[in-house]
Parts: sequence; C-alpha cells; structure tokens
Amino acid sequence: MFSLFGGRDKKGIGGTKTVLVLDVENGSVGGALVRLDTTNQPRLFAELRTELPVFPTLSSTAIAQAVVEAAQTTLQHAAEVAARLRQNESLAPVGVVSQAVVFLAPPWSSASVGEQGFAWDHEPHLTRELTDAIVRQFGPVPVSFRAIGGAAAHATTSVFEQQSDFILCTVTGEVAELVLIADGLPTGRATVPTGLHTLLRTLRHHGGLSLPEARSAVRLAVNHDGRAIPELSEPFDAAARHIATNIAQSAAPLIRDSDAAGVLVLAHEPVGQWVARALSESEPFAALFKNGSTVRALRPQHLSPHIALHAQNPDVFLMVEAIFLDTKFTTL
Repeated sequence: MFSLFGGRDKKGIGGTKTVLVLDVENGSVGGALVRLDTTNQPRLFAELRTELPVFPTLSSTAIAQAVVEAAQTTLQHAAEVAARLRQNESLAPVGVVSQAVVFLAPPWSSASVGEQGFAWDHEPHLTRELTDAIVRQFGPVPVSFRAIGGAAAHATTSVFEQQSDFILCTVTGEVAELVLIADGLPTGRATVPTGLHTLLRTLRHHGGLSLPEARSAVRLAVNHDGRAIPELSEPFDAAARHIATNIAQSAAPLIRDSDAAGVLVLAHEPVGQWVARALSESEPFAALFKNGSTVRALRPQHLSPHIALHAQNPDVFLMVEAIFLDTKFTTL
C-alpha cells in the first residue's frame, strides 16, 4: 500500500506538492489531486469524471456551458477530499493544493507553428471561467493551461522512449485529435469531428437504445477478441467504418511526407481498444502507410508502472497527465 504522504515532507524538507488536475474534454470533465515529489512516482487520488450530455447536434456554445457545469461538480469533489485531508494532522500537507493545471482538448485547444516552433493556444473565454471556478473552490492558487495533445505526446515519449515516428490519436467525446510525433516532438496536428459521441448517437439511432443503454453497451462492447457484442454488431461496425474513414482523411496530409509507421490511440476504456481495432481493419487508413503500420491502444496497464497510486478503475487521461506533471515537476 502506497502512502499519500511524501517522504521528504516527513523530514521537514521542501519539494513535495499536491497539484489539482482538471481534464477538460468535449464529452466529459475529469479531475484529480496529484501528489508529486522528486523521489516517488506520482500518486493520484480524489479522482472523478463527470460526463457531459450527448447533444443531438454539435454546438460549441452548449458544450462549453456543459463543460463549466461539469467542471464545477468535479472541482467540488476534489475540494471536499482536500478539506478532509487537512482535518487529519498526519495528512494535512497532502490536502494543501499548491497549484492547478488544466488540460484542454479540442476545440478548447489549438496549435500553430511559428518562429518558436510548435505552440498551443487555448480558448480565452473558457480559460477565464475555469480559472474563476478553481479559485472559488481552492482560493488564489496559480492556474496554468496545457493542451491534452501536447501533454500526452510528451508523456508517451517518456514512457515509450525507444520508438520510431508515430501518430498519437486522442479520441474524446466529440473530437479526435491527431498529433504527428517525429524525433520525439510534435511536428503536425489535425482534428476530426468524430469521437465517442459518434458511436453513442449511432447506437441510439440505429440500434434503438436509450442513452444510458448506449453507454452501458459501450462499456460491455469489447470482449476477449476485441469484437463488439453480437446483438449490436451492425451499428458498432457502421460507427467504426465512419470514424476510421474520417480519421484516415485527416491523417493523410500528416503522413504524406512522414516516415511514421505507428499509431497510438488514447481514449477512455474500452473505446481505445475499439478505435485501434477499427483503424487496423480500415483499408483507407492502412493505405496511408507506405511500409505498413502498427496500431495499438494506450491502456492503463502501460501506465501503471509509472504511477504509485491510482483509482481501482484507472482513468487513462488522468494517468497520462500525472506522468506529464511528474516529468515537469521541477519547472511547474
């Protein structure tokens, strides 16, 4: 059993901190507290993910409002856990949040290439609202913003140090983001207006399921050979073809002048495995790679060796972000 208490705090030495992590996607908002120090792996606790509604049509305004509401729920949970820790004399330092880092998915983050190289930008209205929400729960802590794609690119190259150029495919509720990693650095990016909610809508409209039934079906969708449950194979296959085709179209310009031969899919369980299989079986996607490709999903078991403590049902995005923070610990 790992302790939440950093060893160096026990000696009265600085350098250990608790950081609030907020994972702001377009289909959910996740949050956690991360205990960081220079001698132990990061420890994740107070984890919560709040799902957003699946809107009939895409509306960035409606999604943004839902994001703020979900963030407030997630932040309140983290704040309550931190407050309970501060009531315990031995654990009080763990409940003191020194700063907050918000990770943004598209459309809240974007990228540009300028004189300084590859740079990420963030939607200013949403960042202001999220900053205000954090300050209301945690007081005037420093708040910084990162792109999920950039953080995931850094964390995955840290975890898998020996690999050739590859595409990181991050799939969230409404959007998939493709980041080309060359020589360990992001060098290209594209977004695709398709994601988990595309699958949910297909199951609702063509499988005749309610939204709760569709979410349950997705959780049960992947059996030991990676296939969807037989009763829903037709809508699952239709959604898989649609998502893979859209990703292939957006990936084509990235891959054209690249030697990338691998694809790493980052998505919530079990969607990551399902998307990876959809891509590996897609002829339009396979045709993009001159020398063939390997598609795999980034799963919690790949990240667990780099995390000292996490929830019983790990959240792969929060794990990736904790690893990113751990590698950036001295410059946070």
